[in-house]
Parts: sequence; structure tokens; C-alpha cells
Amino acid sequence: SSAAYAAFHVRLGEDSLHIARAGSGREYRYDDVERIERLELHNPAWFRKLFFWVLMFSFLSGKGASSSSVGTYFLSEAAAYTGLALYFKDGHIQYIWITDALGNVLLPGYENIVRVLQGHGVPYHVTDKVIEKFLPLP
Repeated sequence: SSAAYAAFHVRLGEDSLHIARAGSGREYRYDDVERIERLELHNPAWFRKLFFWVLMFSFLSGKGASSSSVGTYFLSEAAAYTGLALYFKDGHIQYIWITDALGNVLLPGYENIVRVLQGHGVPYHVTDKVIEKFLPLP
């Protein structure tokens, strides 16, 4: 829900990272983190293609398409959340989304998370990895 993303907090401790959302929170020990990666989240390809064809059929039908539907198509095509993926030794992955779909920073100071984890020996990789989902799930 929107409340889960609006009420998001990260606290860096001496030997652990605490991530809190509306109604829940969890402590993650730095020693348990295997690696951290920077990645992106896009709308699913099938959705972008479907949206394109709906827009094209609207044009071909002679009814045209409103400027708002064309704008919405371009926004859905360009939407890209940027985030960090924390990979844990037990196989668990925790995502921390640092920008919204338009590239606005949601988590100021996110670089500190990377810096602290690197200081504890956790490797950091900037990747070309893209996850395709509708929402930036935690």
C-alpha cells in the first residue's frame, strides 16, 4: 500500500541495519549481507506492449487518442525506479527503493547505506539488472 512506502525508515547501527515500514520493522546484521547491487524496476514488458497496441487501435479506429492517454503511455514506458538489492547469505533479498518512477530521490543519504556496508566488507555492484513488476515491492 502507499502507506508502507510513505512511512519508510532506514537506521544504520553499529553492526546492523534496521528497516522500518508502516506497522513492521526488521533488523539486518551487516555480517549476514553477502552483496549489495544497484538495479532498476520497470513496468512489465507485456504491459508496455499492450498499452502501445491499445493506443494504436485507438488511433486506427478513427477516434484518435487523448493527449492524456498518450502522455500516460509515455510515462509508463519511461517509468524506472532505482533501488538497492541486499542479498543475504540465507538467500533472502531485501530491496530498498531510492528513487520514484520519475527519478526523484525518495531516500536522501542512501549513499550512506552503501558506504557503511562496504566498510563492513560487503561488495557493491552497479548492475544493468532490471526487474519487471508493477510496484516497487519491499
